[in-house]
Amino acid sequence: MSNLKCPIWNTDVHFGFPSTEKRGMVFDSPRAGGKYFITDMAEVQVQSCEDQAKARLTSWLIEQRESGVECPEIIMARVEDAKSRQPLPVTERINKLLKFLKLNSPTIGTRINIDNFCMGMMAWSESTKEEEISSLLRHLEKYDLVVQYPEEREIALTVDGYSHTGEN
Repeated sequence: MSNLKCPIWNTDVHFGFPSTEKRGMVFDSPRAGGKYFITDMAEVQVQSCEDQAKARLTSWLIEQRESGVECPEIIMARVEDAKSRQPLPVTERINKLLKFLKLNSPTIGTRINIDNFCMGMMAWSESTKEEEISSLLRHLEKYDLVVQYPEEREIALTVDGYSHTGEN
């Protein structure tokens, strides 16, 4: 395994390789929600960002992928935009977390391991700390949208949680 790290979050990546077309690298980072390209200049710039700006940049990456962009490009202007972007409202963070859980739960009641999916949950919910995920999951459990199995560190969407996203 390579020792490459996600330039945004300094976490392990599935892969990273230089672009053959532009000056930069392509990474596949669970913490950044998937694959992205970042220019050399933007990589230097993002390293000085606060975690909140990195979280908003990650939200932008998620939105790009949801709109069909397989490998969004991070340039210096995009990093600057992330710094001034408004944080997601808590209700939107909750809805995005539910959507992530649904995308990773092939059927209603399927348990997913919190440890294996924590970085993805953080990416999708614009969270900067694992404690935020714990709080959001407790909230979802309070409203019977998820069931937590703390002994196994697993979680499952309920029928209400599965249907709450409004998608099939």
